[in-house]
Amino acid sequence: MKAWCSRQVTMLSLLLETRIRWTQEKTNLLWSVQAVHQALHGVAGVGKTELAIQYAERYNEEYPGGVFYLYAETAASIDTCMRLIFNRLRLDLQGKDKTSSQICGEVRRWLETHSDWLLVVDSCDDLAVLKMSFPAGLPKQGDVLMTSRENSCNLRRNNIHVTIKVGLLGEEESMLMLIKGTSRPMTNEEAKQQMIKLNEENSAEFKALRTLAVEFRGLPLALQQAVARIGCGTNRMTFQEYKKMFQERTSELKDALPPSDTQEDNLEVWLKSIQLDKHYPKLQELAGNDLRSLYKLKHVDLLRVGMDDEDVAIFQEELDTPSIEHLAQPNKHRGSVLTAYSLTVDTLPPAARALLRCISLLSSDKIPEHLFVWGAHAVPEGTLKSFLLPSPSVNSESGEIEDNVTSNLKVILETLERCSLISPWPFHAVCSNGSQKRTAAARTFNIHPLYQDVIYWQMTVDEMTSCYLEILALQTKAFPTKEFFQDGDNFNKKFKSSHQLLIPHITKACEKLFKLEREMKLRVTQSADPHPLIAAVCSCFRRQGKAEMAKPMLEGSLSLLMESDDTLQLAMVERELGQVLVEVEEDSEAEKMFAKSVEILREHKVTGETHDLELGKGIQCLARSMFLQEQHELTNSPRKDEIHTLLEEALNLKEQWMKAQGLSCHCELAVAYHSLGIFYQALELWSKADTLLRRSVEMKETFYKGIPHISLAISYTNLARNLVLQRKYGEALPLYQKAMDLKRQVLPDTHPSYIRGLAYMMGISEITEKKTDAENYEEELRLKPDTERFLQLRGDPSIFQGTLMEVTIICCTRRKDRVAVKDRFALP
Repeated sequence: MKAWCSRQVTMLSLLLETRIRWTQEKTNLLWSVQAVHQALHGVAGVGKTELAIQYAERYNEEYPGGVFYLYAETAASIDTCMRLIFNRLRLDLQGKDKTSSQICGEVRRWLETHSDWLLVVDSCDDLAVLKMSFPAGLPKQGDVLMTSRENSCNLRRNNIHVTIKVGLLGEEESMLMLIKGTSRPMTNEEAKQQMIKLNEENSAEFKALRTLAVEFRGLPLALQQAVARIGCGTNRMTFQEYKKMFQERTSELKDALPPSDTQEDNLEVWLKSIQLDKHYPKLQELAGNDLRSLYKLKHVDLLRVGMDDEDVAIFQEELDTPSIEHLAQPNKHRGSVLTAYSLTVDTLPPAARALLRCISLLSSDKIPEHLFVWGAHAVPEGTLKSFLLPSPSVNSESGEIEDNVTSNLKVILETLERCSLISPWPFHAVCSNGSQKRTAAARTFNIHPLYQDVIYWQMTVDEMTSCYLEILALQTKAFPTKEFFQDGDNFNKKFKSSHQLLIPHITKACEKLFKLEREMKLRVTQSADPHPLIAAVCSCFRRQGKAEMAKPMLEGSLSLLMESDDTLQLAMVERELGQVLVEVEEDSEAEKMFAKSVEILREHKVTGETHDLELGKGIQCLARSMFLQEQHELTNSPRKDEIHTLLEEALNLKEQWMKAQGLSCHCELAVAYHSLGIFYQALELWSKADTLLRRSVEMKETFYKGIPHISLAISYTNLARNLVLQRKYGEALPLYQKAMDLKRQVLPDTHPSYIRGLAYMMGISEITEKKTDAENYEEELRLKPDTERFLQLRGDPSIFQGTLMEVTIICCTRRKDRVAVKDRFALP
């Protein structure tokens, strides 16, 4: 096994050595005095990540500030890597909870205040996702090495000015890779001599080697699988034997891939990616629906279709053989990987195949071993469970289950690693500088996304259904419930990095589930309910101030429920989606969701005694969404009476529910008082508003019994605002301070509500002549991302609150400084 592993380490050395050297010679920028942002880009499977890994490992000592890895496929995977960087740097949040937004902010600040570091941003195929975590752009105090499938034009438009195209290997390079990977460790020169010798002594074997190099089209990922199969085990195959197997399997699998897009569609997609799609009709006519004929177009032809000199330069730069071949025949590369992969899988035991099918549903990076260890006993009886936990007599109380599963999983993973189908997380050693041990809870592994694709395509509908049920059971067991995230104090103390590690895998599995249910009518939901897990993850996103990430998951959950008979679940998801839409400022769409939810709840009685409560909550949400659209002109709004009626109805329903339960105090009744109080506040009925808001504060203080909760902070804030609007600034200040103290405990410091709290404190400190406090709050406020946007937002979307700009200006009225407030934050 050791000999085989050493071959795996050196297998890509030809590609890596030549390309790293070429990269340095071509740009000479990663060694320059000034920091640089650089991107390796190209199609999937050409070795971009391997290049980045090798560069980071070889030149680790050149970066005394550290080498850091960011897997940028999704926002969730970025959050997970940010947490790992945060832990490695041993940053301190000074008593605050470790939510994703806070951690991301602290890591950003560290990178911006230190130098001599390297940040590897891997698989950044959607630059908009990266911008969510780095709104001001990637830090410029160190080097950034990115890998992406994006073209150079889009990368440069996003301030990645140094781009290096990683193309496919040539025929000779591919042959040398096959020789080096399937022989004893050797240098490039030794491999060349071996190839010459093979050509002289065994022409048939040499021809087979050349044929394979052509078949794999220079794609390192396919070559890697060929090496794994040819050199697998003690019985090494000849190139002739593998060639015969490969060609036979290619014929068998010719219909296994989904039908490719038309060449015309691919041309349009390509032109759109480089923002030249406006020229598509004329180029399509000139190309005659043959992408390769684009090479024949001359400069004058391109000018004739309406391109200017800059467009022509962009077009010709992107017009290279590998990209055009990939577009003209999009499944060729995947086909070679599929065939090579299937030949390797033939050698695998059933346990390894079962695990491969399951991990094809997950994110490709940092798949945690503890997902399978902690949840194995919860998996439905079937293939995977029979391999992970074969003995039904294992004693769960003694910890024997975890030991048993860990041992069985280790054997399976070692088999997959030997065949190059998975690998340990590649940046662990270089990013930790060898100081961190891979504990059981921290062990992770990767699989290439292209492998996931071909595994996925080969599954039958029954296998897909079985895998989804297994993954759903594992994830549900390993991830906290929705109720966990409703308690801010509990979340702050008990949400672990192992939970965070699961989020990108849950979101990826859900994305695939939504697509399959929609396109293939695969009814996983008939056998298991994924909605509690989805609700839990969405609650986590909202707790972290990332409602935009919850929106697509709830929309997918809603689409699944449209085909079911579970009307109560449908109403609950519609309401939760409405709350998220409010948080992302889509109030009119939120109102539609709330109205549908209320309609269902009015028509269908909820089982048990919760109907009044659920209906009351739904009606209150509906009234809130209507109010948010009318709050600035509420006095003259034709919907004023309707909103008031709904708020009163919600209050009455909650009172009825409390009476039936024998309760005298509950947070839901306090929320109803609060909402009605804000309504009266908007009508300038200060006395009525004051009575209801104080009642809300008193009830929440009693209910939460000293436990920090954002709901209480909201009530403090709006009671204080009611006093500010009456110019009772001295009474408002301690309430704003209480609210801010709670927000510091339960919210990430980039959360919109936290940032608004800073602005409130700045304004009230100024007006009460606490100059030093005001300056401190203003300084902290200026460090926040998108401060100007937050300052123009209306108040907290979950309550009835005026604009922050309005309140800040009101706070500064005594100083007659309204213009200065606008100028300070560059407001229009």
